[in-house]
Amino acid sequence: MPWCGPLMLAVSAFGFFPQSILIIGGIAALLWQGGYRTESRFALAASASVILTEGIKQIIGRPRPNADLVTVVQ
Repeated sequence: MPWCGPLMLAVSAFGFFPQSILIIGGIAALLWQGGYRTESRFALAASASVILTEGIKQIIGRPRPNADLVTVVQ
């Protein structure tokens, strides 16, 4: 199935920075407008965890392992 790889890349793109921040922020805004204040705060906390993770990655600055060190099962 040659279309499976591009499909998986497209679907997983929403989970990466900065798209994930924009999506979570939009959801939090909608929850806030709907009167779900606590749920909105939890969504913002999830967004903060994404920012924290990206910050740690930048501080560490270690590259991902190359293909020689990783076995990919297909």
